[in-house]
Order: sequence, then C-alpha cells, then structure tokens
Amino acid sequence: MIRNTEVKLTNLEFNLLWVFVNNIGIALTHQELIARVWGKEDGASINALQVHVKKLRDKVRLDNASWLITSIRAVGYRFCAITPA
Repeated sequence: MIRNTEVKLTNLEFNLLWVFVNNIGIALTHQELIARVWGKEDGASINALQVHVKKLRDKVRLDNASWLITSIRAVGYRFCAITPA
C-alpha cells in the first residue's frame, strides 16, 4: 500500500520492486537487473527493462515530484530510501 491505497503489481513489477527494496541505495546496472528479474542476462533488453521501470515508477510514486527509483545515466537505477517527514 502506498498512502493507504492498494497498488496492484504484475509478477514482473513485483520481482523488480523486490530487487530494488533489497538493494536500497545501491546502484544496480541494467544487466544486473535483467539477470535478477528475468533470471539471465539475455532475458530481456535494456529497452524492456526501461519500460517496466517506468510502469513501476508510475505505480509507486509518492507525489508528482518524488521518485523512489532514480536513473543513473548509462549505468542503471537506484532505489532511494524514504526519510520520514
């Protein structure tokens, strides 16, 4: 749940979120994410990963300006910890 709203995720989105949550603050390369989520390095393209990350971002966004998943140009992504207000 995000802000008392149930968020429905596909299996792939859940697996992607699981990898991010278990690696908070750690930069994960595109290849690492593909291997961990699809099960092998050639399991998907970087473009497919980008599409799924965007869908996940849209579902777990806290507000219009806050992203939990940040892009690291030419590397991959990082899941950021939330600091309580």
